[in-house]
Amino acid sequence: MRESITLELFGQRMIWRTMEDGAYVAQALPSDGIVRSRFYPGLWLDVAAIWANDRAKMLAVLNAGIATPDHEAFVERLAAAKAGGARD
Repeated sequence: MRESITLELFGQRMIWRTMEDGAYVAQALPSDGIVRSRFYPGLWLDVAAIWANDRAKMLAVLNAGIATPDHEAFVERLAAAKAGGARD
């Protein structure tokens, strides 16, 4: 696992960690409140919407991430890897 998100329910705190040199390192949450995965392009999480249980906003932000060229390229890389690994 290259990335980890922990939700502390009682303190309503999100901790975002990424793997660096074999250890998890806590990352600062972005000032706009949207965590953008470094390893899964297009995976965007709106921190405030999560705590507000605003499903429409969570989905809108996720869909915006999925609509990015970075996500499209990621999906293409996965498809190419799958095709290259397919055996007849």
